[in-house]
Amino acid sequence: LSIELLGLVPMDDRVVVSTNNGIPLVLEKGSNAGEAFKRIAMRLNGDPDLPIQVPKGQKSIWRKFASKFSGKN
Repeated sequence: LSIELLGLVPMDDRVVVSTNNGIPLVLEKGSNAGEAFKRIAMRLNGDPDLPIQVPKGQKSIWRKFASKFSGKN
C-alpha cells in the first residue's frame, strides 16, 4: 500500500488515563501524544508542509517489558 504518513504518535501513559476520565488527550497539557495528534489534525486540515516529528529517546514496548523482568531501567 502506498499511504502518505501523517505523523507519529509516541507512547504516552496519559492515553489510558485520559480515556478513562473521558477527557480528550489533546486537551492534556504536556502530553506528547496529544501534541502529535494535534499535528496530524493540522496536516489533515491542509498543512502538508508541517514537518513530521520523530519521537526521541523512547524505549520500545518490548524493551520496556524486558527491563521490567531484568530489573534494569
